Amino acid sequence: LDEGRGAQTDGASSRPGQALMEMSERPVSDAGQAQRMLHSALRLRESSSTLANDRSSRSHCVVALKVAVQYIGAQGIPMETTEGRLVLIDLAGSENASKTGSEGQALKEAQYINRSLAALGDVVEAMARKQDHIPFRNSKLTMILQDCVS
Repeated sequence: LDEGRGAQTDGASSRPGQALMEMSERPVSDAGQAQRMLHSALRLRESSSTLANDRSSRSHCVVALKVAVQYIGAQGIPMETTEGRLVLIDLAGSENASKTGSEGQALKEAQYINRSLAALGDVVEAMARKQDHIPFRNSKLTMILQDCVS
């Protein structure tokens, strides 16, 4: 999830600068394929150096694995299928521009990252207080994570 870039692949962005980059669904049949896919996804992540870190993430990374297990009966006949979903999230850290020295595009990315983390904090707080309205729609990150945390 890259909330600092203009391109989008989902066609649903309602705010300028928010984008879902390289979002896709691909079938895998074993753990090795899943691991290679995860490494491929992580290579797409943007990073750059700041005064605070040699390698600073410029985006969040969300990887969702849908796992299906089909049970086979004694006669080799499929009996039932059980499905589950595992969501792995690597959040970019918040940044203080005065400490990181970010300028230009890096500063814009930091601002988008900070806004999405604040939106996630708002969701967590609203849920903890058992509020009637949970502000999932305030960020692409929280919209994606809605079914994971609600």
